[in-house]
Amino acid sequence: MYAELFTTGHKLLKEALAALGFENTTSDTQNLVALHTQGWGRSELVKLPTIANLPTYALAQGGLGLLDIQPLTAAQTSTASIKETTKGVYVLGNDDFRVTITNGIITSLYDIANDREVIAKGRKANQLVLFDDKPLYWQAWDVEVYHLESRKELNPDPSSVEITERGPHRVSLTSKTTISSQSWVKTTISLAASVKGQPSSVEVTAEVEWHETMKFLKVEFPVDITNTEASYECQFGIIRRPTHYNTSWDMAKFEVCCHKWADLSEATYGVSILNDSKYGFATCGNLMRLSLLRSPKAPDAHADMGMFLHSQFLFSTNTSHR
Repeated sequence: MYAELFTTGHKLLKEALAALGFENTTSDTQNLVALHTQGWGRSELVKLPTIANLPTYALAQGGLGLLDIQPLTAAQTSTASIKETTKGVYVLGNDDFRVTITNGIITSLYDIANDREVIAKGRKANQLVLFDDKPLYWQAWDVEVYHLESRKELNPDPSSVEITERGPHRVSLTSKTTISSQSWVKTTISLAASVKGQPSSVEVTAEVEWHETMKFLKVEFPVDITNTEASYECQFGIIRRPTHYNTSWDMAKFEVCCHKWADLSEATYGVSILNDSKYGFATCGNLMRLSLLRSPKAPDAHADMGMFLHSQFLFSTNTSHR
């Protein structure tokens, strides 16, 4: 069934691209374009396909439809940098952010333009955590609030942290975290050169080998933001849920269905977590938590087992309340 689905999907994709004028591939950067399906303009750094004579990165910009691909110039972008300041401590930087990573965990995200530290004092962001996941009924569907009491932090081995990309357009730091004898997570934290007039974000990709039993993997972002509600994007708009457990009704809303982003904002400043493939989110106080993987054993004993590549999420700031 999956083979038939992919065959049909690729055929439809090829036909749709042909209708938009993508019949032929080209190595000419003057004719290279990107398809943009959102309802607003974009201007951002993109990685180009591996084709002879193409640079690694370029600038994609435009409105709805096709984005022009242009060579990067100093007037359009800054440079990204990375350096190891002390053993196991790395600083990633561009014109907008200065990110400190200690043994694979983000310990500081400083917003240069707003002169503001984003990470809550003494806390760690992009912190992987593991929970016991034993609901009363319906293993693959239900999540019980008491699972939060079994929180266990997972930390990378300092010896496994290494620089995997070193600018000038993008820098990356990769670390490997052991979950158990059978499971591990390889996490890459990246910062691209900032594009003039556009917001920056910290990008995280995760490669996971997952073979657990009734465990729940999540990633946490404690931020220096205070609000009684958080906002979540869903298929038909935005929903808001409490960030506290003051009543049983509030407590029942601890896990929220979320599509492309979750946001915690004050009146004039906030933080958003954007992701491309995960849909469970929670915000308690100032702790934003994204659900990554579960391992139920009923009705399918092998559900979600195996290798998962490039689950991507972005950590970004905003200066206006949604």
